[in-house]
Parts: sequence; structure tokens; C-alpha cells
Amino acid sequence: MGSGGGAQQVVIAAAAGMGGVGKTALARAYVREQAAAYPGGIWWLRVREMDLVSEILAAAAFFAWEVPDLPRTEQQVAWCWQQWQQAAPGKRLLMLDDVPDYSAVRPFLPRDDSFRVLMTSRTQFGKPVDRLDLDMLAPAVAEELLRALMGPDDPRLDADLETAAKILEWLGYLPLGIELVGKYLEARPTVSLAILWQRLQDKRLDARALAELPAERAYEYNLRATFELSWQELSPLAQQIAGLLSIFALAPIQQDWILERV
Repeated sequence: MGSGGGAQQVVIAAAAGMGGVGKTALARAYVREQAAAYPGGIWWLRVREMDLVSEILAAAAFFAWEVPDLPRTEQQVAWCWQQWQQAAPGKRLLMLDDVPDYSAVRPFLPRDDSFRVLMTSRTQFGKPVDRLDLDMLAPAVAEELLRALMGPDDPRLDADLETAAKILEWLGYLPLGIELVGKYLEARPTVSLAILWQRLQDKRLDARALAELPAERAYEYNLRATFELSWQELSPLAQQIAGLLSIFALAPIQQDWILERV
């Protein structure tokens, strides 16, 4: 139980870990499975490289709430939380994705105990945040995940375990990178692990620039390179559709809506 300030208590929890370790995926799974536990509704706001206050005020505008011109920004945000309480009774969840600095968002958190706040972050926050730390996978677990994604009968992994281990280490044993690589190989049964390794290296920054990055940043770049490899395999139409869909962020989009327009 963490304090959001004031006399009442607000539960504040965070999933913390490196980029690509699965924090957002875990949060999404929680939201899907526990949606019924929040009859008052769920707000999902992305924080990194975003103005949180603007995000909150944009959500208020979506509900046609006319935010009063109050002296302090914190007061305007608090007014929005009050409107949410009045509009939707019951426990409610505020999900803040990719929070770089807890002290920057703390003044704007709700203070009523009917709220729950869940965050994801690459930073390990201290109290009052209850933190779940997510670590990279063990090498053996990472290998089994790659095997499952490629298909249990795929012979390429056992035929070149050395290159597989090199790829997994290069990806930092991060689930997101392994999923990208596994799906890439599944869709291309004629691509060997050695060929994949070479293609991944072609996407790297020059060795000197990469060496100057901290370990976490280097792994994040490797993830971006892995994503870029898959992205370039898409047709121009598929890339255009994916770009348009990204505008809607985490909004639910049915597959048949896309297929009808392809």
C-alpha cells in the first residue's frame, strides 16, 4: 500500500525492468484479466516523452469535461479525478506506461482510495511504490522460448546451438527480442541462424558508438535493430497500415476492420 498524499491511501504499484523485458505486456495482461475488478473504468496513459498533464487534460476533453481555469496545474488534474469519480462509481485504475521519474508524476496522482495506480518503468522506484522487478530470462529459458516460437519440430536450433546462444545473448535474453526473432524465423523456414545473425549485425550501429552506450541502452538498440529487420520484410502497404494503426496506440482494433481495407 502506497500513499498518494493526503489522509487517504492509494495503492501504487510498478513493474520495473529493462526495455523489452515485458513490463508493458504484463500490464496489458493484467488489464485484460482484471478489467471487471475496475467498474469505475481504466485509463491507460503513456508517460515517457509525453506531457502527462496534457494527456490527462486530453482525456478530460474526450469526455467533454470543461476543465476550469484554476491557479495551479495540480488543481486542474485533481478536478479531473473528481469528475471521474462522479461519472463512474466504483474502483478505478490509472495505468501509467513507461514512467521515467516517479517524482515528476507524483503531484498529479489521484488521492482517493477508490483509485489504483499501476506503472511500468525502467527505473526502480522506492517507497511508497510497491515494486515488482522483472529481470531478463535465464539462458536456458530463453532458448526454450525461442524453440517454442520457431516450432518444436524446427531442426535449425539444434543444428546451430552456438549461433542461437550468440543471438540470445546479443538480445540480452529479453522476451521482446526473442519473440521478434522467433516469429521472423518461423515465417522464413529457409533462413538459417547464421544468416539471421549476419542480418542482425548489418543493422548495428558502428562498434565504437555502440561501445559507448551503457549495457541497457545497447540491448535496446539491438531490439530496435531486430524490429527493423522484421519491418523491412513487410510490403509497402503493410507498413502503411501499421503506421496508421500506431496512431491509435493501445485502442482495441478488430482484425476484420483491417482485412476489409487491404
